[in-house]
Amino acid sequence: MFVIAVCMAIVCNSGFLHWVARRSGRVLLIDGEMPREEMKRRLIEAAGRLGCSIPAGLSILSREDAENMPPLNTKPGQKWLDAFIAAKGPFDFIVFDNLQALLVGELKEEQAWADVQSYVLDLTKRHIGQLGLHHTGIDESRGYGSKMKKWQLDLVAEGDEDLAFSLKFTKARLRTPETRADFESVGIALRDGEWLLGATKQKLKKKEQPNGNNDRITFEALIKALLKDGKLPPVCNDIPDNTPCVSFELWRACIFNALPLDEVKRKNETVKRCSEYLIGNGFVGHWNGLVWKIKG
Repeated sequence: MFVIAVCMAIVCNSGFLHWVARRSGRVLLIDGEMPREEMKRRLIEAAGRLGCSIPAGLSILSREDAENMPPLNTKPGQKWLDAFIAAKGPFDFIVFDNLQALLVGELKEEQAWADVQSYVLDLTKRHIGQLGLHHTGIDESRGYGSKMKKWQLDLVAEGDEDLAFSLKFTKARLRTPETRADFESVGIALRDGEWLLGATKQKLKKKEQPNGNNDRITFEALIKALLKDGKLPPVCNDIPDNTPCVSFELWRACIFNALPLDEVKRKNETVKRCSEYLIGNGFVGHWNGLVWKIKG
């Protein structure tokens, strides 16, 4: 369900939890185990959380759809997938769920992964991002089988699955000082139809709301402005699709009028501090003079 939510966020350019979307992309999810009806149910639920229908840019390929799909660490399997991509694509991102179900051979040995590694690099050269899911073995601190599969990967994350789970990035080749927060260890859970950040097995905490009375006033001023004057901006890669926006200046004026302060100087300082807090903590999106409420 976590991976389906990630796929939906990529296609809808909506962002997910604290990760910000930069552009939309077409996604292919290849599932080797899930029954078709269960996959359909999970897709409908995931779309409902975003308030949309299942997006056309998300393609699902299950074993029930392609019972004769050859293992993807064989030449026939790779040719089969290339033909599918040519017929149904192009795709910007492919999810392989999971390696055990989609490959053949003993994954404890290096050869099973070596036979697919060149194909992974070929997909990368074609600018197709990939996410592969894999199970742990008896030792739940590491993925099952040979470590060779990690050698060429840009990113490796491990999660301990439960009603709530933590996600730890054990490798992040493309991490920079600017994107460091994207790779911090996080707790995640799905509760009552809502994805929550900051959840662990020991403690489950809903997404924080703006702190302080003035922060709440500032946030509510944006919501009121969006309801009254929000408009869909021209399509661009920096604002999620179908997201009403208002100008930063209109929001600023609404905050200024709503604040229960007398001195103009204090109002201006409060507007600056509260708007920066909401933008910096992921409650409000801001680009090119426009602002919008970030879904969450």
